[in-house]
Formats: sequence, C-alpha cells, structure tokens
Amino acid sequence: MFKQRLLIILGTLMLGWALYVIWSNKNRNIALPPADVQYRSFAEMGRDSGRGNLIGIQPYMLPVDYSSEEAFFQKLNGYFAEARRKGWLNRKSIVVLPENIGLWLVIVGEKREVYAAPKLQDAIHTLTYSNFFTYLSTRLQAPQELKDPTSYSLLAMKAADMANIYQQTFSHLASTYDVTIVAGTTVLPEPAIKEQKLAYESGALYSVSGVFLPDGSLAGLVKKAYLSKQEQTYITPGTIQDVPVVYTPAGKLGVLIHQDSWFPQAYANLREKGACMLAVPANITLNNYLRLPWEGYQNYPTPAEARADVNKLTEAEAWDKYSFPRRAPEEASITKAIGVFLKGELWELGAEGQPLLLQGATYKKGQTTPGASLSCIWL
Repeated sequence: MFKQRLLIILGTLMLGWALYVIWSNKNRNIALPPADVQYRSFAEMGRDSGRGNLIGIQPYMLPVDYSSEEAFFQKLNGYFAEARRKGWLNRKSIVVLPENIGLWLVIVGEKREVYAAPKLQDAIHTLTYSNFFTYLSTRLQAPQELKDPTSYSLLAMKAADMANIYQQTFSHLASTYDVTIVAGTTVLPEPAIKEQKLAYESGALYSVSGVFLPDGSLAGLVKKAYLSKQEQTYITPGTIQDVPVVYTPAGKLGVLIHQDSWFPQAYANLREKGACMLAVPANITLNNYLRLPWEGYQNYPTPAEARADVNKLTEAEAWDKYSFPRRAPEEASITKAIGVFLKGELWELGAEGQPLLLQGATYKKGQTTPGASLSCIWL
C-alpha cells in the first residue's frame, strides 16, 4: 500500500514537472520581426566643420524589439542607417542613446506571452514562473537588505544574456558605422571592462552606460550615482567622482546619466577631468510628468539655490534651469551637450521627453513627438 502511494506521488510529481517544462518552453525563442515606427522627427544645429558632431537617437521601442538579439540589433540599426542617409555620420561622430535602452534585454528569449502582456506586472509574472528554478536560485543569493529582491533576482538571472547582447550590439554598430556610441544604460551585477569588453561578476547591481569607440572597443563604463526612489530598492549607486571622461576622436567626452546631470558635484568632476562635450542619457516613464509641479531633488537634499522654485516650476522648466542646459556651461565650461529620452510603448509605461540640445549660447529642444527622433549638434 505504501509503495503504491509512493508511486502515485512520484508519478504525479513527474507529470507535473513534465507539464511545467512543456509550458515554460512553449512559445519561447520564437523569431519575432522587429517593429518599425513611421513617426520620426529631426533636429539639427550648426554645420559640418570637420570637428564631428553629437547625435541623439530617441528610438521608439516595443517589447517585441527585445525578443531576440537580432530584433534588438535590427531595430537600432535602422536608426543608425537613417542618420547615415542624412549625412550625419563620420569618424568623429558621437551617437547617444537613452537611459534603460539595455535594461529591457531582461526579457530576451522569453515566452511570447511576455511581449504580448498588457501590463509590466503580467510580463514579470510570466518571466518569473517560466524561469522559476533559475529565478529561485538568484533570489536566494540576493542581498537581504534589498527592498525589491524580485527585480534584483530577475536582472541577475539574465545578466549573461544582457551583457553579451549589449556588448555585441553596440560594438558591432560602432565598428560598422565607424562612430563612437554612448550606448544608453543597462543594469548588471558588478560591471567592469576586461580586455576592452563588458564583463560582470555576481554581486550588487549597477545602472551603467558603456562608451564604445569606432573600432568597437569598450573605452568607458559610467555608473549612475544618483538613483531614483524606485532604483534605490534594487540598484547600488556609483560614485560621482569615479565617473570617467572618455577620449574620443572628437575630444574628451563626459557622460551623466539622468539625475546625475542635476548635481553640482558632477560638473566639478567633469571640469577637473577636462571634458569638453557632454552626453545625458535619460528616461521618464510617467506620461505628462514634465507638466507636473517640480518637487525638488526628491531623494536628495534640494540645493539652497533651487528651494524657492519647488512646486513653482514644472518638471520641464526645472530640467532647463537645474540640469545640464545651465550647469554644463556655467559649472564645467561645456557648451556642447545633448540629452535624449527613451520613447516607445513598453507595456503601460509612459515615454516622456524630447531631445535637449546645447550648442554654445544656444539651447534648443527637439520636437515633442509620439515616435522616434534623431538630433544632431555639429561641433
């Protein structure tokens, strides 16, 4: 009797396991075509004087664009090809992509249901349950002090795919188009440069942007120092004094990721290291956010100079007054700078922001558009 019950239990477990394996692998790694978008706007400042240019790409991304390495590459390659058709690309070009462009590589190679999910939380549930045992392994290794161990575990679980695709895609694009690329950000555990390539180890997560040179080598890795409230629940901040200035064919380039561009300490670091150009990858995921009253520096003390403007300026006006358009020239003598934001339909997340262009004494905003945009500042 005992043996019979044991066999029933074992048979049930084996059947359950077989059904789980079938379900978790069904509709996975199916080739999905990269999505395109017909709405594009363009902005250009200055003329080609042979000194190069800063090019901002605000790609319009959908979940399906992260379904495979090929889909991700082909979507971005389309924007680079369009910039080349406009005559913007040369060896001294620096192409800037937005914050979090590489974050969503966390869903690469997953079930079709992840890309079709109506809400991000639905996609996360499918991602978690279809990789349950791998997820459980990383969850058990997550630092205990984290407020959001789920996000940490999912990103740590997919770190190998994310690092590899980020490295391969942007190295290939840089060498193919013979340009420098500020590759937006991804999130990886203990990221580092080894043999001019992106590497990682187990440990704390960081939001990082790689800078790839025209030969495809990874020349700089910038860790975000000032994190949003949500990011602080699973990401470890870098140190603003450690943000590098990268030598490019067009000159010395600084990179400040989103909130980092609001802090005087960032510009002191750039000034000390001699940066002459600035790239700002950014991302806003709440629709109409830029029209809301500005609440100050939120997770950090608002500088005394800005306190009188809290709840008086809009978020957009605060970007103009307290981010790089004013701080870069005044505090670091940088008069060539560009900021770009991620666009698209990533589940229910919003996609606010227009290109911000600084050339000498002229500050210009690109068009507000629901689709992709390309911008160019000639140096």
